[in-house]
Amino acid sequence: MGVGHTQPFSRAADNVGMRMLLLLICVGAAACTKTNPNSCCTTAEQCSAVGLKDVTACNSGNVCDPYGACVKPQCSASTDCTSPDAPICLGGLCVAKCTADTDCNGRPGTPYCAADGQCVACLEDSECTADKPVCDSGDHACRGCVADAECASGICLEAPGTCTDSSAVVFLRADGSDAGTCTADAPCATFNYAFTQLSSQRDVIHLIGTEFNVGDNTVSLPNRSVYIDGERTEIRRQMAGPVFTQASNGSTIFSRVTLGSESYTNDAFAQSRGELELYEVTVPVRFTMTGGTLELARSAITGRHSLSCTTGGTINMHDSTGDCFFLTTDCNVTLERNRFETTSKVLAGQGSGVLTVENNVIVSTDYFTDAMSLGGLPGSKVRFNTFVNLSGVDMGAVSLSCNSNTDATSNVIAWHSSSTPSCAMRYSLFDSVVGLQPGTGNQVGDAATFFVDIENGDFRLAPNSPAKGKGEPNLDVMTDIEGNPRPNPGGGAPDVGAYESP
Repeated sequence: MGVGHTQPFSRAADNVGMRMLLLLICVGAAACTKTNPNSCCTTAEQCSAVGLKDVTACNSGNVCDPYGACVKPQCSASTDCTSPDAPICLGGLCVAKCTADTDCNGRPGTPYCAADGQCVACLEDSECTADKPVCDSGDHACRGCVADAECASGICLEAPGTCTDSSAVVFLRADGSDAGTCTADAPCATFNYAFTQLSSQRDVIHLIGTEFNVGDNTVSLPNRSVYIDGERTEIRRQMAGPVFTQASNGSTIFSRVTLGSESYTNDAFAQSRGELELYEVTVPVRFTMTGGTLELARSAITGRHSLSCTTGGTINMHDSTGDCFFLTTDCNVTLERNRFETTSKVLAGQGSGVLTVENNVIVSTDYFTDAMSLGGLPGSKVRFNTFVNLSGVDMGAVSLSCNSNTDATSNVIAWHSSSTPSCAMRYSLFDSVVGLQPGTGNQVGDAATFFVDIENGDFRLAPNSPAKGKGEPNLDVMTDIEGNPRPNPGGGAPDVGAYESP
């Protein structure tokens, strides 16, 4: 009987235990599906990736990172993001790419979001300023105009890189008519008439077409500021004498024109006073100065004709090319970042002028002509130039002659000449034809090892060039012929010659 009484009790206990076990299983299952308070997602795609059913926000004060974790905010503005790999503050996190212009708030100078997710300076021209009116399609940075087609008015002033409104322009064309106000639709025919239309609000003359004949008489530039802009226009005169003269104290800028023609024997210019700038201008015939200031930028003096300067004129030629002969007496001349390829002497200076020749390449194929002769006052400088003669003849021409007052340093002399340069040079590299010259830091070597490709005119330094790191340190020449920093890397000695290697 005792056994019979225990069976119902055991069966009941088993039922209770089973219910308890089922309850524990249910509780455990519920615990497994409960949301982790440190998990989050902001999009359906992210939710699927981290195993959440719906978009899930973080607790107050935290933000959801790309991995679905709730973290403390990294930033409140893009200025808080210091890593170049994640420079943009988006949703409290520093990220690599923007999605809208508002993501670029706090990014100085780059307030717009480009299609590639980068914060940029501009997306269209209207977001640029008057001094840099064009939004470059490549790097989305504002820059100066370089062609008429980049301006709404169709007139780009290339020297300053600005667009000008057509209302500020006097138009000139070979078949025009000297009547009215010289508009684009009714241009005038002569410079002299165009000058009468100039004012303080209208100071640009635009030449329409590729050829313009000034007639029988020289054009005298006015005693005012004027910009003369062309369309690669050749301005010529068939009679003897210069095409233009500047005898007043005016200031004139020429751009995108050719001054004179090799087909005629007249001169391009005669300047005695005032200021003259040539920007993207070709000068194929002689230019004479007896005073005033001349600047040549991104221009070309061609045809081996001379540019002569006397009695106190000033010439500054930079970022240009030439096949020419500078003859100066009592003038100040600065030649910087130019390339001269000539069969004549490049520069002969004498008298009281100060001559500065820095970061130029001077190339000749003539085996009997000297390259440069300088006789300026103390303060004249010949620094970081590359002299190369490609005649292949052991010649007697001198690469450089100057007096004891000239500061000559850090030049490459690959002139293929046995004649000793008369300048006292320092930190310069000489070819084996002339041999090692006396002076601090000078070297000698085989010219074939100096450059990337001497035969084809690439005078950048070869990887193992003896010119590397051997220039005079601590000078004030901070860039090379291409505008690259000198020295590179900073803190060391610069390279010898016109080019600084990266």
